Amino acid sequence: MVLLGLSSFANSLVSRTLEASLGIPVRVGGVHLKLLMFRLLMDTNSPSGEAYPLVSETSVIPIEVGLQNVKLMNPGGFEEPVMIFMPELFIRINPEGFLRGKIHIQQIRLHVEEVTAERSMKGKINLNEWLQILKTPQKAAPPETVLQPSPAPGKPQERQKKAGAPLQIDEVLLNLGRVRYVDDAKLQLEPKVFALNIRNERLHNASDPVMISQQVLEFVLKRVGLWAMSAQIDKMASEGMEQARGAVENFFK
Repeated sequence: MVLLGLSSFANSLVSRTLEASLGIPVRVGGVHLKLLMFRLLMDTNSPSGEAYPLVSETSVIPIEVGLQNVKLMNPGGFEEPVMIFMPELFIRINPEGFLRGKIHIQQIRLHVEEVTAERSMKGKINLNEWLQILKTPQKAAPPETVLQPSPAPGKPQERQKKAGAPLQIDEVLLNLGRVRYVDDAKLQLEPKVFALNIRNERLHNASDPVMISQQVLEFVLKRVGLWAMSAQIDKMASEGMEQARGAVENFFK
């Protein structure tokens, strides 16, 4: 019962954390954590013949986190419940980063089995809607404060802002199976399916979850031809989101 309770707590905690970063509902089926371990090299050449640990050659084994059956749900206004399904999301963390006051992620592996691109009755594309959510500045939570001792009796305690730990991500690899296209405005017997079968695609400039999500979406949209030309991505950055979104939506008309 205790393990079951811890598992449910971990699933809920991870789901809430991802939702806060990505701006859409997230469901996590399971969380597996390989806790911090130390590997000691043994010295068997001691005079007594006994083995002793060589503490000076201790190495830290990375923390490994595996998320199973991750579902990124559709934004509001769409019929399909799930937008992106990942059977596995793997994260390797270097625990030595905590000693330096930062979060050091050595590798993220995204195993995306299916992406559902949906055009609503109003002509909106769910992937575009999520891109707009990601690119909209989120209202930052108030920084955590810490009470400091009063310099003299009777004076109020000063509050010092406590900044969050910086994040370092070394490598992000994307595996992507297929993309389904569903058009709510048309009668479809079967959704269109684009088999991509992408393996170990390296994402560049992926420094946080939002940038990773943006790159995955733009990668998908380019591969299935939702942008007629890749220049539309540059247009989105230079001329604003609405024109790029319009170019994608016109593709389906």
